[in-house]
Amino acid sequence: MADWKTTVRLGDLHGAHERGDMKISDIAKSLAKRLRKNRFAKDLDGVIVKLEKVSTVRAYDACLRKLYDFADSDH
Repeated sequence: MADWKTTVRLGDLHGAHERGDMKISDIAKSLAKRLRKNRFAKDLDGVIVKLEKVSTVRAYDACLRKLYDFADSDH
């Protein structure tokens, strides 16, 4: 099991999307803002930049995979 060093809460964003209150692009931008405040922001800059440009669920999912891969690599 991974030993993640930090937590970024996403449930509220995903809930808003499920209710139809937020588009996926808005969720991705909100997540990018949260990640910019994270202590690993410099290391996550590539993911953050991609999140700021997301327009599809598929692109968002790809960013989340990269984020989880980063977290699983002892971050």
